[in-house]
Amino acid sequence: MESFLGDFITSLRVERNLSSNSIEAYDHDIARYLDFLQEDSSVKSVADITPKHIRQYIQMLFDLHLKPTSIRRNFSVVSSYHKYLIDEELADTDPSELLEPPRITDKLPIVLSVAEVESLLNAIDLEKPSGSRDKAMIELLYSSGLRVSELVNLKLEHLLANQGMIRVLGKGNKERLVPLGRVAAECLEEYLNNSRPEVASLLIVDPAIMPASNNQKSLPYQMLDDAFPEIKWAQPRNNRRGMLITRKYMTPPFAEELSA
Repeated sequence: MESFLGDFITSLRVERNLSSNSIEAYDHDIARYLDFLQEDSSVKSVADITPKHIRQYIQMLFDLHLKPTSIRRNFSVVSSYHKYLIDEELADTDPSELLEPPRITDKLPIVLSVAEVESLLNAIDLEKPSGSRDKAMIELLYSSGLRVSELVNLKLEHLLANQGMIRVLGKGNKERLVPLGRVAAECLEEYLNNSRPEVASLLIVDPAIMPASNNQKSLPYQMLDDAFPEIKWAQPRNNRRGMLITRKYMTPPFAEELSA
């Protein structure tokens, strides 16, 4: 079968000015696609390629356990190849035209186990005034599924203790009410009543629920890094934002505690 592969690769280099790495990737992907088609005796020329052939090829990639992103890229390359054949009048129809690209499912977040949460709590020095704050901070993250950035920005006015709720300002300045677990509420009450005045540098004018200590400019992420270093608490660009514990991904023990 005459594939016009060389002409297609030349067009990518000249007309689209792709990098050498991109050209090599295109060449590799299309060569694999054409090798697959060569195995089908019904395909004598590019005009014989049908949507069914492309679907079968994509299924083969799934069977090879390629990553979803790689399979989607392969589909895009195949589609570009057939568009080129149409543009150059080397084929009359584009078999990829009506096909939808493979879907990329969202990855589930990496969550902490009960033992890992206990490890965080056990690393806290409760002999220090800041220890009560740090425990309340962990319990809030654990109980309510807050992002670290949301925790940092909590104000005293956001605490609706009588209702067992916290008013949270999230992404896009969207406000929501978040339930406060029993243990978290107890830790927060203990912290606010007994330890917060010793932690805050300017208690009267500092409205933050979790103020920095006198010698700190921000919330003590270092404690979290030391206790559980593989989680990048303070890097918002990291995939593991905050504690990544939400109601959706809690294990049964978590859910039971929240309902208590």
